[in-house]
Amino acid sequence: MTTVEWDNLRFELRKQHVHVKVFPNKVACKALEGTIYKEISPLFLSTTCVVYSNKQTVKYMLGIIRKQPKMELMGAKIDNRLMSRYAVIEYSKLPSLEEQYFSLVHYLSSTASRLSALLCRNQQQLVSSLSRHANPEQEDSNQIH
Repeated sequence: MTTVEWDNLRFELRKQHVHVKVFPNKVACKALEGTIYKEISPLFLSTTCVVYSNKQTVKYMLGIIRKQPKMELMGAKIDNRLMSRYAVIEYSKLPSLEEQYFSLVHYLSSTASRLSALLCRNQQQLVSSLSRHANPEQEDSNQIH
C-alpha cells in the first residue's frame, strides 16, 4: 500500500476509535511463540497488520477492509476466540447486543403481560361462577325480566 492509502486507512479507522499496528512477519511470528495462538503463525506470509478496538466495531472494520483491495482479512480474535475469515463475516451479520437485549426484554414482557391477562381472566370467570352459585335466585330473576 502507498503512504497515502495507509494514511487514509488509519484516518477512517481512527474515526471509530479503531487502531492499526503493522508488524514485520518475523516479529509477529516471534510474538505468537509460547501463546495459545501459535498455530496461526503460518498464516503470516507478509507484513502483518493488526486492527483492534475496545468497542464492538466488527462491521465497520470489515467495511473499511473491503474498500482496501490490498488488504486481506485472515481471521480475528473476538471475545477471546480465534475466528476464521468466514466466521468473522458471519459474526458481523449478528445483531448488536443492544438489539438482542431489546428483543429479549420485549419477548419476556409480552409473555408476562399475556400470562397476567390469562390469570385475570380466570379470576374473573371464577368470581362470576361463584357469584352465580352463591346467589342462584338473582340469576333466575335476571332471566325472567
